[in-house]
Amino acid sequence: MAIHAYLQKSIGKSEATGANETLAKFAGERNWAIATTSVESEGGATHNCPGLFHLLAVCKPGDILLIAQVDRLTRLNIETWDRLRTEINARGVLLVSPDLPTTWAFGSPEPSEIAGLINQAINSTLLDVLSTLARKAQEDKRWLQRQGIAATKAAGGYRGRPENTRRNDEIIAMLRSGRTWESVRNKVRCSNSTIARMAKRMKTESAEE
Repeated sequence: MAIHAYLQKSIGKSEATGANETLAKFAGERNWAIATTSVESEGGATHNCPGLFHLLAVCKPGDILLIAQVDRLTRLNIETWDRLRTEINARGVLLVSPDLPTTWAFGSPEPSEIAGLINQAINSTLLDVLSTLARKAQEDKRWLQRQGIAATKAAGGYRGRPENTRRNDEIIAMLRSGRTWESVRNKVRCSNSTIARMAKRMKTESAEE
């Protein structure tokens, strides 16, 4: 069993330092040796979490993914969250966080077969709960956006969200060069729905030429 620590992207350097110290203290109290630490390189609205998936790529069955604030995972967009959940389950990784006492027993050295099955069941339930919270957060966000747009429209001030032409042009150029959707998504940090819109636009433009 190896311990892999993950620090989410923070607004302030002091917050990231504090989270790192929290994980180090938490691990030290349990005599856990942290094998690897990954600090997320990406923030903002895309939430693709390349650092998190890079960390998962080195995990083996039974390894622990130690996260400072597990509630932040619920802020991921649904597409990224579903991918994360699938990856965690497929690799047999256990999610542990200082703010979730029910996960603390996962780090017991060489758990019995029964204890291991119980840990997996708890981990699966935790992922189900986080998945529900992530979807609710996404729905709440969309509801608030719709309410805000409706209010702005009523006041006569809504002009729609401006298009990110630079990003969209880059996506189209990459698609025309034969790049896969996955490589485009990883390079540009956008959703599959955005790539689909640009692919449709590209086909329309080609048909009109």
